[in-house]
Amino acid sequence: MLAAAFPPFAVPGTVFILLLSLSFPDAARAPWAKTPRYAFTAVAVLGCLVGMFRFGRNAMQGMVEGGQSVAAKSALYRLREIVRQEDAARTTAAWDPDGDRIGSALLLGGLAGTEPLATGKRLDPPLLNYAFGSLVETAIGPATRIDGYLAVVCLPTRSGGLSARLEDPIDPELAERRFVAYAWPGETAKGMTTAFFVDEHENIRVLDLPRGAEMPYFGLGRPPACDAALGPGHANACTDRCRDGLPWQTWKNKQPRATLPGDAVHGGP
Repeated sequence: MLAAAFPPFAVPGTVFILLLSLSFPDAARAPWAKTPRYAFTAVAVLGCLVGMFRFGRNAMQGMVEGGQSVAAKSALYRLREIVRQEDAARTTAAWDPDGDRIGSALLLGGLAGTEPLATGKRLDPPLLNYAFGSLVETAIGPATRIDGYLAVVCLPTRSGGLSARLEDPIDPELAERRFVAYAWPGETAKGMTTAFFVDEHENIRVLDLPRGAEMPYFGLGRPPACDAALGPGHANACTDRCRDGLPWQTWKNKQPRATLPGDAVHGGP
C-alpha cells in the first residue's frame, strides 16, 4: 500500500510484487498457503494499481504545466523582441514625421512589414521576422499569434489614450517615447492563467492568477485594454493599483531601463 500513498513507488513496487509472488511456495505442495498468498498479492496489486494511476495523473499534469510554462516563456521572449525592434525603429527613424531623426514606435503590422506605415509605405526589410507576420483582429485591434498566445502593441493617440489600430489618430511625437505591449492566452492555450505586459523602458509585469481562477484575458474577444496594466493617469506601469484592478506584478524583480534611444534629442538622461 506504500505505492498508493507515494505514487513514485508504484513502478518499482509492481516489479517487486511480481518477483515476490513468484517466490512463494507452490500451492500444490502447500494448500494452506493459498489464502494468505492470494490475499497478500491482491492487496499489493491493488496498492500498485492505485499508485500507478496517481503517478500517471501527476505525470500528465506535470507535462501540461511544463508545456504551459514553455509557451509563456516563448510569449515573454517575443515581447522582449518587440522592445528591441521598437528601439531599432527609433534608431533608424523608419517613421519620422517631424524630421528629428528619432523614429516613432510602430504597431505590430508596421514592424512586421504586413501593414503600411502612416506614410503609406511598408518596411522592407521588416524589423520583426515571419513569426509575427500573421495578424488577426481582436477586440482592441490587430494582434499576432505566438505559440498559443496573442500579442498586441498600443501607441499613444492625440486624444491622450492608447490604441492598437492604425486608423486611429496615433501621435507620432508621443510615440517616439511611448508604447505598451501585451501577450495573453489565445484559444489554443486553454488552462493558462498568465499574461504579460511590457513598455518602452522594458518594464515587464506579469498577471499570474492562482490555479483554477478564471483568466480575464483570453482569446480574440477578451484582450486586455491598452491601459490595463497602467496606473492611474496612464503614466507608467502600475505599482499599487492597476487600471483593471488586477494584481500585475513585476517580473522577477526586473528593473526598467533608465534610457531610451533619442534621449539626447528629447532632453532625457
